[in-house]
Amino acid sequence: MRITKVKTLQLKKIPRVIWVVLETDEGISGLGETVAKPGVARAVIHEVCSSFLLGKNPLDIEWLWISMFRAFSSHGATGAEMRAISAIDIALWDILGKYTGQPIYRLLGGACRDKVKVYNTGLAMLAREKYSKKIYEQPGEPAKKLLKLGIDVVKIAPFDRYSVKPFLGHYISPEDLKKGLEVVKRLREAIGDRMQIAIDMYSQFDVPAAIEIARALEPYDILWIEDPAMPDNASAFAEVKAATKIRIAASERLHTRYAFRRICENQAADIIIADPCWAGGISETKKIASMAEVYELPFAPHNAGGPVLHIVNSLLCINIPNLWMMESMRHNYQNFGEFVTPLPEIKNGYITPLEGPGLGAELKPELWDREDAMVDTTVEGEVRDPEAAVYKQAGFGTRQPQQ
Repeated sequence: MRITKVKTLQLKKIPRVIWVVLETDEGISGLGETVAKPGVARAVIHEVCSSFLLGKNPLDIEWLWISMFRAFSSHGATGAEMRAISAIDIALWDILGKYTGQPIYRLLGGACRDKVKVYNTGLAMLAREKYSKKIYEQPGEPAKKLLKLGIDVVKIAPFDRYSVKPFLGHYISPEDLKKGLEVVKRLREAIGDRMQIAIDMYSQFDVPAAIEIARALEPYDILWIEDPAMPDNASAFAEVKAATKIRIAASERLHTRYAFRRICENQAADIIIADPCWAGGISETKKIASMAEVYELPFAPHNAGGPVLHIVNSLLCINIPNLWMMESMRHNYQNFGEFVTPLPEIKNGYITPLEGPGLGAELKPELWDREDAMVDTTVEGEVRDPEAAVYKQAGFGTRQPQQ
């Protein structure tokens, strides 16, 4: 089996998402996805990655991954490069699942549970409510709606508004600290101990400010604080962790097992969070979770992307033994049926993965013909970027594994 075509699809209606489809000479295709800054990821996919994929056996997932990674790592393999690899890796696993007739979680080693607990990021129930000021003023109302759906863990970001000008996260005033705490206080008063609360700080604060906020949050029984500082500095994360009794989580901002190794070795987090669409796809996310397991740490995937990421996370979570819980965003996933079918069901606060081969789902065919569709295709024999020949001359991706 050979990869014969690399296709990408973007829709203006969901502009942060780009889908990748790998087609083969045996009629099996694979679907992948990445999120954020899709234009540069699309360029990497077609101009560079396609030269490593076209004509190759899609079942050689590890070899294709390491070939692309080694080619990129000489000048930095994170950012757009890793988002491209992540999307491609997901598509390769989809092909493998279809080829074997098995859902991806079976190929990863099977199920460790029957269903996966989800938490909700944000309090918005609908897409139009995402940035509603009312949610901060009356957080109890949407929280009670989530409780009725069986979701009893919510993550909010009440301090991110106070990390912008003039202090850029290097100082939080007593007044702003009080305003952020007031949101947490209102939420806790509205739902009592029926719902657990997590706080996302989006790496917007430095260590002294993060410690000040964390200590101020301690009376509110916070389940975890995510990204209180920049996770690239593992010792800074460890300093925040040592200064508070609240669990610290890290980090959707890190790519590949090599970055997460520093967090684990420095005992800088209590929960490991990675995004399969950013950190290296299914292959790398499984390795990151396994490394966290060695350090006796739970794993929770980041899930703020499109429908394919949502499906991928459910398949990973059913398999990973050291799972914490799965992130979900109701104001996102309630609209995913417009793009992909079928979708895994979330019921009573739990998600059940699809049982079809591979991802178990496909893009709706009509998406390719929509007026807002941006489609790009690279086929065998087409060279987008002459620099890709340099990678070939260096030996990356030229040797075929023994068949």
